Amino acid sequence: MSLTKRDKIPGRGTRRGLLARLRRDERGNTLAMMAAALIPMIGMVGSAVDISRAYLVKTRLQQACDAGVLAARRTMTGQSVANDTNAKTQATNFFNINLKTGAYGATVTPITVSDVAAADGTASGTIDGTASATVPTILMKIFGKTTITMTATCEAELQVSNQDVMFVLDVTGSMDCPAATPSCTNNNGVEATNSKIGAVRTGVVSFYDTLSRAMTGGSQLRIGFVPYSSNVNVGKLLPAADLVDSWTYQSRQKTLVNYSTSNSYNSWTTTSTGAWSSWSTSSTNTNVQQSSCSTPSSTTVNGSTTETSGTTTTDSSGVKTTPLTDTRTDTDSQYQSSWVKTGTDRFGRSIGTCTIQVQTRTRTEQRTGTQTQTPNYTWTYEPVTYDTSQYKLGNSVTTTTGSNQTDVSSTWDGCIEERQTVSNATFSTIPSDAYDLQIDLLPTDDTTKWKPAWETVIYGRPGLSAVTDTDNGSTNNLNDYFHPTSSNTYYACPKAAQRLAVMSHDDVYNYVNASDFKAIGGTYHDVGMLWGARLLSPTGIFSADNATAPNGEPINRNIVFMTDGDMAPNPNIYGLYGYEMLDRRVSGTSNTPTASDLKSRHNSRFSAICTAIKNLNITIWVIAYDQTMTTELQNCASPGKSFYAADDASLNTALQTIAEQIAELRLSK
Repeated sequence: MSLTKRDKIPGRGTRRGLLARLRRDERGNTLAMMAAALIPMIGMVGSAVDISRAYLVKTRLQQACDAGVLAARRTMTGQSVANDTNAKTQATNFFNINLKTGAYGATVTPITVSDVAAADGTASGTIDGTASATVPTILMKIFGKTTITMTATCEAELQVSNQDVMFVLDVTGSMDCPAATPSCTNNNGVEATNSKIGAVRTGVVSFYDTLSRAMTGGSQLRIGFVPYSSNVNVGKLLPAADLVDSWTYQSRQKTLVNYSTSNSYNSWTTTSTGAWSSWSTSSTNTNVQQSSCSTPSSTTVNGSTTETSGTTTTDSSGVKTTPLTDTRTDTDSQYQSSWVKTGTDRFGRSIGTCTIQVQTRTRTEQRTGTQTQTPNYTWTYEPVTYDTSQYKLGNSVTTTTGSNQTDVSSTWDGCIEERQTVSNATFSTIPSDAYDLQIDLLPTDDTTKWKPAWETVIYGRPGLSAVTDTDNGSTNNLNDYFHPTSSNTYYACPKAAQRLAVMSHDDVYNYVNASDFKAIGGTYHDVGMLWGARLLSPTGIFSADNATAPNGEPINRNIVFMTDGDMAPNPNIYGLYGYEMLDRRVSGTSNTPTASDLKSRHNSRFSAICTAIKNLNITIWVIAYDQTMTTELQNCASPGKSFYAADDASLNTALQTIAEQIAELRLSK
């Protein structure tokens, strides 16, 4: 076989065969297509990888923002974060714990927090937070996208679901003093410029503002107050039927010793006159000179007096007045004389007979007069039962207990005496017949009803038996006696308590800044705590108001108890349990009350009351202000709810902390 010339051209046939074979061979097409698609595939995969990384950083960024803003809001001591360096620091710290610069390769811009303004332009208590992070890309940078930046916003606020808060506030005498000034304890009732009670006023208003701004739509915030010392002013919050109509008080009453009697008369007057009798010889004298025969003067002989008495009247001071009428019959006599000459005497003078004649008549006379009997009294110091039916209504009532046995008027101030108790030395539990310590027991009879305190009629005496003022004086002359309104002030009635109510800022401000919100009296913690519980309890005498909220949601109930002193009862105080030196309701009739024994007994009562309150699912917050946190106070508080405040600033911080913990901290964005 011979080749053509064309076939013999070197390399030409070989090239054509290779290309033809390549054209016909499809085995390399897949590689070419993959190469062509590689670039868009890199973009898609890189985007997914980088976006996934960015999403992870975004999630952590939001978590860190939320943590930071929550920490800042919980740390805030006021309504604004603008100048609260500590709150801002806490925001940064909690943010950094959750997301630090460099995590996932991101560059993080730290969180910043700011106030959210209320409608009036002031800080609302809600705070905003913003933060950002920049994540470098890995694959998307091939296409010019080198970073992805994300921003997180967050917001935190305090929100209140139904809350009842009862302030039980110590307003004893030492509250007039500044903190850390024990020498001010005898401040004579003059409130110092920077007094502790002034700090309480400020702190309570700030507390209210924090809670009220945390309110959510439809929720209810109610505030109540029980200022306490040795008594509480709660009587006028009670129906009149819950108070007795009579009660026996340690008092005094005047006792009659005798009367001083004096009579006074008008002049006698003639009421009837008889006729003159005929003349009759009264006497005859013979051999007398004519000059010696004179006519006697007329005479009157008074008869015996008969006295009759009219109706005796007695005035309000006990003086008796009796009208008198005296009657007598008088005999009037008048005379005439005659002389008859019978001769001459040896001196030649004429002598004769002198005859005296008389005639008489009777005459009736009367006079009127008055007999005055003035009583002489002494005081008998003893228990006296008084009618309280009008006194408890606020009407003025008069009692004869004033100096010189005079009447004095008094009107009830609203403080009370407690109902029946038992004089146990300790209380592990509250006995069923200790009606005074039963928080929810409704009054039905005089043993379970309360008694209006009546300091006007209260007087002391040396012992339990009745005592008579032996010198018959008109005033109290025994040094062992006292009256609560004398120079020895043993009675104190604080400002009237406030039942739970929806209150405005102005309502709260006006209550704690009123002139009668003042420091007075001694320290009885059990007195305040008992009545704080009664006003707050959902199952007691105010259950109709306290059991449910308008929105039907549960109610969180809180007592905020503040004191600046340890328990300090005094047997010579007239307080919630009467006059303990004589009534001995707490100490027992067989014991002479002492301050130390009473302190122990009242502390035991206080502890029992606190336990009973917590059993009602009520949270007790305790603030020991400018005084040691005693064991009794510590144990009274709910777990973790006790605070020590050394000064005014610490008190405000404690109240703010309590307000924030009562409110619920929530993320609002």
